[in-house]
Amino acid sequence: MLQPAPVSSPPALSRTARVLAARRAVATERGSPLGGDPLAHLFADDELLALARATADEPHYVLMRHRALEDFALAPPVPRQLVLLGAGLDTKFARRPDLRGARVLEVDAADMLAHKAAILRAHGHPVAEAVPAAITGPADLDAVLRITDPALPTAVIAEGFFMYQPEPAALAMLAAICRHYTGGLRLGFDLFDPILADDPEFRRLRAIIEAHGEVFRSFIPPDRVRAHLAPLAADLELRTAEQLLAHYLGGAWTGMRGLYTCTVTTHPGPPAPALRNLRSTDPAS
Repeated sequence: MLQPAPVSSPPALSRTARVLAARRAVATERGSPLGGDPLAHLFADDELLALARATADEPHYVLMRHRALEDFALAPPVPRQLVLLGAGLDTKFARRPDLRGARVLEVDAADMLAHKAAILRAHGHPVAEAVPAAITGPADLDAVLRITDPALPTAVIAEGFFMYQPEPAALAMLAAICRHYTGGLRLGFDLFDPILADDPEFRRLRAIIEAHGEVFRSFIPPDRVRAHLAPLAADLELRTAEQLLAHYLGGAWTGMRGLYTCTVTTHPGPPAPALRNLRSTDPAS
């Protein structure tokens, strides 16, 4: 049985991040294909582990999202640089030996990064390069991009990140990431379709999340993302919760509609002037 973290979480630490860590911990405990995170339990307390165990039989989109983005971004050959925007309590660097030779930068609030680093070090695990930063718009992101090496083959994962940005800022930042990395890029992120906003279960969860100070600021149609990024991409794929469930677990998704992930690949060199090999499925269909 996994044991909760011996170091208590600061009251201001993102509850969402701690809930997601608890879900990953329980999925790992149960041997789920969506688990694979033997360190997640270090960040979960008794309350959140109990919550995760009570609902562990349900397929959770956040677990499918986490697995899908990691599988895409870190498929062999592992990129030489990994940037995690809104890294939260992610443990990739600590648990994946294949990242030891890569530069791994974790971008998040200073208290989040310090809390995670303290727990990992206390248990003898390595810690990624911390980039304490509050990204509230393209200028903040540009400051982060400028400390990375654009010539290195790079993966950028922005899990649970862009829905907290206004739509114009989110789209501008996505395009900036695609343009920045001339050494080739794998970019993985997730967004909300506007149809999600009217879902009763989503409204219930949104009220809980926003009560903890984490406010959703955008719901972006998949077609708008496709149109914005297609000219910069060698390959672009959108996948719904329905498709992720079929791929990882099988069965039919009965949860909220309007959740989708997006993966973008660019080749080394200047951004592609025209779209090639676009594969996409409209999550709204």
